Amino acid sequence: MSDTLGKLVEKTCQHPPGSCERRRSLSRLVRAIEQSGKLWKENVPYYEEAKQQMWLYCCRNLCEATTTKEPYNPALSRVTTWLDNYLKRRLYDLRVENGQPSPDFNNIPEPSAPPQTPPILEDVEDWVK
Repeated sequence: MSDTLGKLVEKTCQHPPGSCERRRSLSRLVRAIEQSGKLWKENVPYYEEAKQQMWLYCCRNLCEATTTKEPYNPALSRVTTWLDNYLKRRLYDLRVENGQPSPDFNNIPEPSAPPQTPPILEDVEDWVK
């Protein structure tokens, strides 16, 4: 499927920006990506909003960079990976806006060391003697 997606990206970018052909090709690409099941999914109320922002980003930056420094580069990643990264950033932003904690590892307690760890140098010296 990723080969198919890559070919759709290539075909889309062959058409001039704003043309009917470009819009039709973008629609085919969006449908193919949705049907691939490869997009990041998260069960949060603002997922659809983040996904809409991602599709807008895709349309604006797939072939030409209009809202970012560089357009999508197929040599660096698959289109689904590129979109997933953007989607995850939007989900994080919306999570922060909604005052929810991020799903990171900050809440995991740090493991504690044994009360008195013997210095390794003393163990080595004992072994040498």
